[in-house]
Amino acid sequence: MTKVAVFESADASGLPDLLDAAADWCELVVVNAGPQPWTAEEREGVADLAEVVDAAGRPAADVAAELAALEVDGVVTLEDEWIPLVAAVAARLDLPYHSEAAAEAVTHKDVQRARLADTGLGVRAAAFTDEAGLVAAIAAVGFPAVLKPVRGNGSLNVYTVDDEAGLRAALAEATGTAPTSRGNFRLGHGSSGAQKWLLEERLIGVPHPAGDWLSDHFSVEVLSLGEDDHWPFWVSDRFPLIPPLRETGMTGPSLLPWETQRLAGERAGAILSALGVTTGVSHLEFKLTATGPRLIEVNGRLGGFLSSIVPHLSELNPVRLVLEAAVGKAERRPVVADGYAACAFTHCPTTGGRITALADPAELMRQPGVWRVDVRCAVGDEPDYRTGTNGRLQNVWLDGATGDELRAAYLAADAFTAEGNRFE
Repeated sequence: MTKVAVFESADASGLPDLLDAAADWCELVVVNAGPQPWTAEEREGVADLAEVVDAAGRPAADVAAELAALEVDGVVTLEDEWIPLVAAVAARLDLPYHSEAAAEAVTHKDVQRARLADTGLGVRAAAFTDEAGLVAAIAAVGFPAVLKPVRGNGSLNVYTVDDEAGLRAALAEATGTAPTSRGNFRLGHGSSGAQKWLLEERLIGVPHPAGDWLSDHFSVEVLSLGEDDHWPFWVSDRFPLIPPLRETGMTGPSLLPWETQRLAGERAGAILSALGVTTGVSHLEFKLTATGPRLIEVNGRLGGFLSSIVPHLSELNPVRLVLEAAVGKAERRPVVADGYAACAFTHCPTTGGRITALADPAELMRQPGVWRVDVRCAVGDEPDYRTGTNGRLQNVWLDGATGDELRAAYLAADAFTAEGNRFE
């Protein structure tokens, strides 16, 4: 049977979806890609389900040798952090995956922006690590702008900034220091990678044609099948962002006009070609602007939460598609959605505070259109809004036969959680 090595973190959060997608089709080898070896308990929890390899602290060549001995046919990850390691292993085993150069581009936003700089497909951007770099970035990019870590995802430490004072205040907020501090460029709050920041031009959006319950940005999932051969197979609308720039969920299939979706798909393919992406599934985010869809960023893996949304509506399992791509067996197929589905995130306020009450999940499940509720915190917790999407309180899964039905379900659930979630 086909064997695929999946690189995971200690919590193995994506493993259930991977096991479900692999059932009766391939065997999984689970690779601990994190910085620390798994505990005996963590290893045993996974070993009951799949073969385990510990890559913690080991060079890519050693990991590749062990996977070669296990005769794996493909390698993959659903997490941004492990993409460079997986690319290095794939190169040594001559397996389908991002090249090491492409892996760098889809995980380092400064490299990504630099490679797109002369294509007309990117945005003005400048990276910095110190005071001199900050001054140069301001001169190169100007305002209004967006500040973000060069490596990171899930809206972690991402801020809109309107002037130099706001930029310095955002840096101080992100790193947990006093607003008067200058030149503090630590990532803070669990970000991984180099201590490096990116300042980029802020794109000015236009309203979503379906109404203000949807955001002015959206995402496109693309399967790459070779050089310049890219298939955009799913477009997701997003719910409006909340300060500083936190995601509040997504819905699909998109309610955007077909021409907008087609143009975004074309631009997505051109962007991936410019970055050297030739295989696997990628996730691209776009802003709706007066001149059409413009790129926000590229991630070299499947977008989050689509492993539940897409199969809820269609026969396509996107995680299965990821596994097929890992062994060079993915192909285009019809994707027909029956209705609409969404995952809405709830968050804490930027004022912070201890949670004193949470919306009753049982009552929430009785709301029209709600088909699942994930509770991620407890009364007494003190969530930090600076952790972005990772700091969400609940995932509320919704569906509707029409876009109007989904809108009604979303607004009702949003009102219910806004009333039920309370803070000290």
